[in-house]
Amino acid sequence: MSGSTERNLARGAAAASLLVLVALFWPAVQRRMFVYGDLGSFFLPIRVFLADNLARGITPLWMPNLFCGFYAHGEGQIGIFHPVRWLLYRFLPVPEAFNLECLLPYPLALVGVALFMRRLALPASAAIFGGATFAFSAYLTARLTHPNAIAVLAHVGWLLYALDVSLREAGRCRWRAWVGIALVTGSQLLVGYPVAIAYCWLIAFPYALFVAARDGRLARLWSAGSALASGILLGAIQLIPTWEHFAGSVRFQPSYEFLTDMSLHPLNLLSVVSPWLYRYRTYVAGEYNPIEQVLYFGPVAPIAAVWLWVRRRQLGAWRPLIALLLGLCAVALILALGAYTPVYRSFLEIPLVGVLRVPSRYSVALYFTAAVFAAFALADVQRNEARGEPPRGVRWVWIVPAVSWLVAGVAIALRQPDWQPAWLEDQLSSPRWIVLGPIVFTICAALFAAAAHGRRAALYGLVLLALAEHAVYAVTLWWSDYPLTLDQYRATIAEPPVVAPFRLALTNPSGVFITHSGYPRFWASTSLIVRDSRLVTGYAGLMPAQQLDYSKPASLRVAGARALVVVRRFVPLSGALPRARLVASAQRSAQPALDIELIDVEQTALVEEPVELEPGPAGDAAIEEDLPGAIRIAVHAPTRQLLVISESFHAGWRAELDGAPARALRVDGDFLGVVVDRGSHDVKLRFAPQSFTVGCWTSLAGIAIVLAVALAGLAGWLQRSP
Repeated sequence: MSGSTERNLARGAAAASLLVLVALFWPAVQRRMFVYGDLGSFFLPIRVFLADNLARGITPLWMPNLFCGFYAHGEGQIGIFHPVRWLLYRFLPVPEAFNLECLLPYPLALVGVALFMRRLALPASAAIFGGATFAFSAYLTARLTHPNAIAVLAHVGWLLYALDVSLREAGRCRWRAWVGIALVTGSQLLVGYPVAIAYCWLIAFPYALFVAARDGRLARLWSAGSALASGILLGAIQLIPTWEHFAGSVRFQPSYEFLTDMSLHPLNLLSVVSPWLYRYRTYVAGEYNPIEQVLYFGPVAPIAAVWLWVRRRQLGAWRPLIALLLGLCAVALILALGAYTPVYRSFLEIPLVGVLRVPSRYSVALYFTAAVFAAFALADVQRNEARGEPPRGVRWVWIVPAVSWLVAGVAIALRQPDWQPAWLEDQLSSPRWIVLGPIVFTICAALFAAAAHGRRAALYGLVLLALAEHAVYAVTLWWSDYPLTLDQYRATIAEPPVVAPFRLALTNPSGVFITHSGYPRFWASTSLIVRDSRLVTGYAGLMPAQQLDYSKPASLRVAGARALVVVRRFVPLSGALPRARLVASAQRSAQPALDIELIDVEQTALVEEPVELEPGPAGDAAIEEDLPGAIRIAVHAPTRQLLVISESFHAGWRAELDGAPARALRVDGDFLGVVVDRGSHDVKLRFAPQSFTVGCWTSLAGIAIVLAVALAGLAGWLQRSP
């Protein structure tokens, strides 16, 4: 292929990618936001909270709106300290900030993977096509509902690029690559979803070993490792608080059943060649979650895999890398199948790795490999044309549409009432949807064969078809709920009858599935915080462990619950205690969930260790300031009494009594307390956890190390420059 033709094809691939991005996010022009799944149930409410507090000059480590207050920064997905997120929500309105947060990972992933593929000596057109195939893959587009996850995964191409330069190049390029590895790793951690880094390194670590061993440069792995360690230091301001919060969450020491939940069901492998086979996009075995179990690589990747296998002897320098990726695919598939394979239990014995749940997420390695295969196949077709070689083996690409038609035919036959097994009931799509997949695969195979025979227009058609199909597949997921403006979104949330600081209790702490347009839709109570509601429990990625049973009346009273949320209705509750109150009696308890039902919660509090109080009438407590992580209370106690605040206890709370340090106690199992002497006092509570302090200093050390390496490298480069 001539240079001008290659440039035109590269421009066409770039333009098609831009069109896909515009097509996917065109509601942003109308200031509408996608609100399906966790976007509307969790992330948008959290971002509204973040924007409101940043506008007031508050960096909200603590969120009083969920779980009677919790360590939001430790939970992580608010991602306060990532500079891009902070800038977005500090200076832009919420709709623009939220849309940009959702949009930016896709071009970031595309450009990063494309640059990495250029390092593999692929032409620009193939590299851009491979980057787009990964960026708009079902793995990333389905997970728009998890914006933190896709933001982390979008760094993978940049990480591989920096590793490749670090391991293969000499001279001044290496220090820039070192800085790049550190910055990419730090950025991934600051996003606030550190577990996703494990899936990136599932790809990056084997590649680094492969390059170092192939080129005889194993010693350079130490340099790459030091850059990774420096990046971890950069992200310590997020990583250390997250680890502390995880240790106190309900997910600490999880069961095998919890860790293997949402393993990739083997029947979902059929969707690789039949994307519209199932009614809910995936085979539903147990919990409905098409986002986690979707498995579709687009129409080009399976054909590319067959093409590369048929032409494996002609691939030259690409063969070792393709062999590595095939091995990686085998490992990733075994891991993704999770509980459906006998080896997964042993895999969970690996430290740290053993706490990762949802095995189907390991399929990201399959999607990345599919993108590389698509790029290699396109480059090989172009190379053959340039050399004038005959298209040997092109007939084998028809295997893919043949298999697709076979799966479709069997599925349509099984839809017959007399033939359909019970385990397929209500699973298969209608015949017109089922045959859509084989039709697309047939057209794609025809375009690929035509391109292999030297018809250049077919290359353009192949690229356009593949990217358009990716966009259509994403749209059918994203538009399960119509995009809304912020005002429209707020209007969908009923106005609670309870005003803060009193709280709402929940019949289901996480949320419920409701039927909408014939499909199950998840509704989470967390969305109520856009009404400035405060919830007794809630929905989050890492839910903190709570000691009380909030289905019991006494527990709800001390939490200050005045209404019960039943899906989207509110049932009044009576007897809610004030947010701050004084009691003159305290009882020691090792089982607060049981003992709280046996005492008069208005007069007595439960404590972990004995406290000296004096009998007498309860004093007065008035809240004068109530901000996230900062509470000030004016109290007047006729005797030595215990101030009880219905805010979740955490070791990070610091108390002051009339300006002097005081001790913050755990009271009633989940809440805060401070002992006050007789008289009038000013009580201040400030949330300043040690994990955050240690994380700050550690990140500063990481910044110093990275700056030192960057400045030393720059100084050396300036000395060598004429």
